[in-house]
Amino acid sequence: RALILNALERFEFNSLLEVGCNAGPNLMRIREKYPKINLFGADVNYDAVQRAQKEIDRAIVHCSSVESLPFEKKEVDVILADAVLMYVQNFDAALDEMCRVAKKGIIILDWFAEEECIKDFHHARNYPKLLESRGWFNFETISLTEESWPSEKWQRNGKLFMFRPALLTGEKSS
Repeated sequence: RALILNALERFEFNSLLEVGCNAGPNLMRIREKYPKINLFGADVNYDAVQRAQKEIDRAIVHCSSVESLPFEKKEVDVILADAVLMYVQNFDAALDEMCRVAKKGIIILDWFAEEECIKDFHHARNYPKLLESRGWFNFETISLTEESWPSEKWQRNGKLFMFRPALLTGEKSS
């Protein structure tokens, strides 16, 4: 998706992890645009992980959940979560893990609501509020359009959020 590649231009990074990467379609596009970065993926689907490992040049893809990532603290510059958090069982653990592992940025493309609710059978959450409470600040929000995401449900419910930690933004965490 061009939307994700455009969002990545707002970060300086040498490593990226996509959580819920499936067989890696985003990772393939990211590898094409950023051939020298350290590229990682994580997904719970073993068959998808095997396929991604075979098809994506120099990517390391782990069979793991977002609630328990096999990375050290601040090991990866940017984490991408594309349409995956709406399915996560232990959402708080997932956000805590992403904040623990990411050093410079988190990109979330998912369904948004001011207050957590179910929309069209998916969880919708207030990601800026949830990440700010963890010391990460939203510096840009992009609404989805027909051009960026052709699904009407996604245009109505989805947003792309970009976050940086308080230390990089100069903001004070509460």
